[in-house]
Amino acid sequence: MRRGDAPQRAVTLALRGSSNITGGTGSDAQALTDDSGLAVFRVPAGRQVATYHFEVVLATGAALPGRPTADLVVRPGRPAVVDVRPARLELGGAQEGTFAVQAAVRDSFGNPVPNEPLELRPERADMGVAADTRATDSLGRAAFVIQAAAVRRPGRIELRTRGERLAVLEAAFGGPVSRAGTGFVSGGGQRGVARTLLSEPLVFQAHSVSGRPIPGRVVVFRSRNAQVTRDSAVTDSAGRARVEVTLGSQAGVAVVTASFDSVQTAETLHVDPGPAVELILERDGARVDGGRIIVERDVPFALTLKARDGYGNLIPTVSLSRTLQDVLRQYNARSQLLRFVGVESDSLTAAIKFKPVAAGMTSLTISAGLTATVAVEVVSPRR
Repeated sequence: MRRGDAPQRAVTLALRGSSNITGGTGSDAQALTDDSGLAVFRVPAGRQVATYHFEVVLATGAALPGRPTADLVVRPGRPAVVDVRPARLELGGAQEGTFAVQAAVRDSFGNPVPNEPLELRPERADMGVAADTRATDSLGRAAFVIQAAAVRRPGRIELRTRGERLAVLEAAFGGPVSRAGTGFVSGGGQRGVARTLLSEPLVFQAHSVSGRPIPGRVVVFRSRNAQVTRDSAVTDSAGRARVEVTLGSQAGVAVVTASFDSVQTAETLHVDPGPAVELILERDGARVDGGRIIVERDVPFALTLKARDGYGNLIPTVSLSRTLQDVLRQYNARSQLLRFVGVESDSLTAAIKFKPVAAGMTSLTISAGLTATVAVEVVSPRR
């Protein structure tokens, strides 16, 4: 500020209009001229993109000659945030076309950043998504198009600017579930001994109606006469989930059921009995081993032999029949009261037939790896 050629010192000036700066002090900035007549105004730029017009006046509000003015142009800051819509691409529907991705670039104060190069690129090159770069418009927006059919695998798609990743878009295969393409694909029909872990896991696979795998979705497992290591699992990038199975204690079948959305599928497994731990002798349906029976001389009788494992399952006795034949033939050479007649076997029992030949008391022991004993009293026939 000068009067003629002389600088005006210690004059208080005001910057009229600076009170309108968004986020400012709310009052016009003031400054005092120095010895050279210069005044330096310190004003906040605020947080909002805008252009402000100021006039330099005296502190009293009086206008200065020539009405000096100044403009403050507030531009957006460095890109800090990218808002992307949609945040997730669901692929795998019956009708697939293109996906429009809308992105808005903003600075740390939320101001749109115009004319900013924004890059869209897959996190992994094998996803099949082509990288693309677009400049934002005056509102900080950019639009991209992704061909759904080109996406080969799920993953993340990045939105980057100035070398920084500011947003991520998830691409996942979903869509309607194919009933024909969803179910167990490996490990079914296995056979094992009761209470043992199967050698191979059951493998479940989920596909959409378009034939694509469906990753990242929950499969719920239930079991009957078996135990699964986990009651649910998340499908991997190939749409598969694996579960280990321990067979139950009941010989026969075990069933594992998988539920995925509206699809439910079951796999049957086969449970074999464990090793025999006990031999049982029965007569007319009553257990007699460890006890005593009474038979009449010259009247044939039969004892039913059963073998059970540690879980109470009956074990097929077919393999015991030959052993019993040999053992019982030797028995005839030693026994004076009973004669072994023969063995008839079905899948789970063996009927051993004897004929009492003399009255008296004897102990009958059946041995086939394990032993079962019954006391036999032979009496004279009733008259």
